[in-house]
Amino acid sequence: MEFHNNLSTIMKTVMKSHESIIRKVCEELNVNDELIVNELVVKLLDTSFNSVKAKKDPNRVKKPLSAYLFFCQDKRKEIQENNPGKRMGDISKILGNMWKELTEIEKLKYNDQREEDVERYENER
Repeated sequence: MEFHNNLSTIMKTVMKSHESIIRKVCEELNVNDELIVNELVVKLLDTSFNSVKAKKDPNRVKKPLSAYLFFCQDKRKEIQENNPGKRMGDISKILGNMWKELTEIEKLKYNDQREEDVERYENER
């Protein structure tokens, strides 16, 4: 994986060098139309390579959720039903405002869930 990413970085450097050569040749041939030059660069250079991300381990232990995320899981469906047609961003804003308005006593339920999840995480790690 690391080798491929290093190779990808090298290839990008080589491509930049080749692109500058193509641009210099066009300049020598008095091709001043930037559209034609860009077309040549795309046509002559293969830029289909990408760096590869390491695959995530499907068996890894999930990190514990925050109290806020437990709150969102609990209330999201209710908010969506009460606000049909709202986008996810709007729903998230409503949830955020509701969380801010909760008292510490109301948040206690979600903080307890978080503590249980932290314990689960520590045991599974």
